[in-house]
Amino acid sequence: HGCSHPLSSMGNSAVALAAYHGYVRLLAVLLEADCSLESSGMYGNALRAAVRNGKHVCLELMLREIQVSSDLLRSVYSKYQGCALCIAFQRKDSRSVLLLRDIGSAMLPDGSTQDNCYLERKLFEPVLKQLYPTMENVMSWKRALHWSFPKTDRQTLNILWYAADKPSASSVLPKDLWLRIFSFVGRGWFQYQRNAQ
Repeated sequence: HGCSHPLSSMGNSAVALAAYHGYVRLLAVLLEADCSLESSGMYGNALRAAVRNGKHVCLELMLREIQVSSDLLRSVYSKYQGCALCIAFQRKDSRSVLLLRDIGSAMLPDGSTQDNCYLERKLFEPVLKQLYPTMENVMSWKRALHWSFPKTDRQTLNILWYAADKPSASSVLPKDLWLRIFSFVGRGWFQYQRNAQ
């Protein structure tokens, strides 16, 4: 069900419009009627619409009440400029970031700002400092920040960790030393290295 009927406007689905404007009861009814979160209008899908307008109750409702399809998750999280998590960072909306991370299992895709570390710092640092006020440097890798690193960085660090964690690798370096080495990895470092080749 697209539920795109007289309620839809300028290509936005009724669900996206309800999410954008914060109409929680209407959104609940539309979700109960199995209306799609997808939308081709200017608000994007309903998750992005809620984040764009800071409608946390709607965002939480959608994340908790529906099983978000893997296709929708890919469309929400794979496009750097349009992903709901990236929009939340751009808006410096730490509440939306937490909801997307904790309920929606959101992680950052590879970014489009790989050649401009200043933009990345300006985008992520303020929100991450709000979320982790006691952490000294939120731009270098730590276990708690793994989710916030670009996809290529997460994948590369995961591969290194799993290789180091093998029984045959235990004589190479202790796990604590690997974690110390990882802490020198800056946000986007592996992504930048891959793009430079």
